[in-house]
Amino acid sequence: MVTVYGETKTLLILSLDLVWNELLWFVLVKDGGQTFILIGSDLTMTPEEMVSLYGRRFKIEVTSLAGFVIISGRKLGKFPKINPSPSIR
Repeated sequence: MVTVYGETKTLLILSLDLVWNELLWFVLVKDGGQTFILIGSDLTMTPEEMVSLYGRRFKIEVTSLAGFVIISGRKLGKFPKINPSPSIR
């Protein structure tokens, strides 16, 4: 049982310690029809803690993005675009 987004869920979780330049922790999560792979370096956490923290991280990122949009007055997708160089013929 893991609490994600304020909701307690039963998830299928598989955790693996793998080396990718350094020892990293891969946590595979299946939530209904969705599958996620989480990567972390804190090997002292439990898989449930990692899933819960990633859920909080996502919420923080979305809130930060919404704040940026409100403060800047820009809509998403309205950022200046770099004009591609003219094609050579």
